[in-house]
Amino acid sequence: RRILERRLAASDSPEKNAEFLERLGDLELGKLQNAEAASERYIRAAKAAESLEDPSRELALLDKVLAAKPGHRPTLVRMTEIANATGDAALLVKTLAALLRSSDTPGERVNLVLSMEVPRLALGDAEGFIAIVDEVSAETGPRLDLLSAKARAYGERDPAAAAAVYRGM
Repeated sequence: RRILERRLAASDSPEKNAEFLERLGDLELGKLQNAEAASERYIRAAKAAESLEDPSRELALLDKVLAAKPGHRPTLVRMTEIANATGDAALLVKTLAALLRSSDTPGERVNLVLSMEVPRLALGDAEGFIAIVDEVSAETGPRLDLLSAKARAYGERDPAAAAAVYRGM
């Protein structure tokens, strides 16, 4: 550990810093069983990878943050930013779903569900999206924005169901 910390302190290369920080995080998590310290190391390593404009490395490091500290909101938010920037619908859905699970306010939950509409439908997961809309609607009560999203999800696949939702509005 001390050797890695010395190498890190002596390094002025973001690439090497990311490498040393990741290795320190692995050590903290694996041998020392210190998830908090490991997640901090991984976060710093991810920031170094971000400065190198290496989204795949950054995502790998952010995944390690979540392994050490599940539901870490700033990490999930950064992952949604990367998913939006790279057009990765699967990653966007995964991170928005994780944010939804950790959200406690109805307004935020509604916004997250609405943010899932386009990527979930692009992935062909209308049924999954409709189930999430129904779940959040049960918590918030009927809302036009959620009902409209649900009707759009039914769309051409089930015009009768879409029409029923619109009539119910």
